Amino acid sequence: MRVRLIGVADWNRDRASLVASQYGAECWSTDYRVLIERDDVDLVIIATYPSSHLGIAKDCLAAGKHILCEKPMAGNARETQEFMKLARGAKTKVLIGHILRHNTTYRTRRL
Repeated sequence: MRVRLIGVADWNRDRASLVASQYGAECWSTDYRVLIERDDVDLVIIATYPSSHLGIAKDCLAAGKHILCEKPMAGNARETQEFMKLARGAKTKVLIGHILRHNTTYRTRRL
């Protein structure tokens, strides 16, 4: 399977530009909504603060995008229940990634 990184969104313009350049993304934005409007975006990775997960997920599902959301899936129990309800009713796939990407035991050293 081939994956093409379409875009990177971060509220910090410098970080968005840097990450897009580092990983060969076609574009970047400080507003994720710009990216989910694109027809060539199939999947969105939500790797933000847990308190923002539900709102972003709602927008992604409304746009018909598949979601990979880092854990925890929401900022509190009520939001988690709402997120789960949305995911169950979605026509697209939703995965909560229990991958601990930012855990120091999973980091590799660059030589």
